[in-house]
Amino acid sequence: MQRSPMSLGIASPGKHGAIRGFGVDYPVDSSKGWERGLPKLDLVMDALGGPSFRRSYKLLPASGREARLLSARPPSPGGSEGVS
Repeated sequence: MQRSPMSLGIASPGKHGAIRGFGVDYPVDSSKGWERGLPKLDLVMDALGGPSFRRSYKLLPASGREARLLSARPPSPGGSEGVS
């Protein structure tokens, strides 16, 4: 049986409208514990890295794929963004 693709997007509730505009089918609240209750996923695309990557990686089955989206911009002084 072939399944239709669907996309989940993790974001704060105030950004759910924006990510729907990018084509996300199911926005998920990014508050603590967002990964609980989600099904196994075929593909995870992580733009944050670090703890976010570790949490999302656990949603992949053995045959799943992971892609890290990296920024070419260095982190700002004292900021938490950047590649981890």
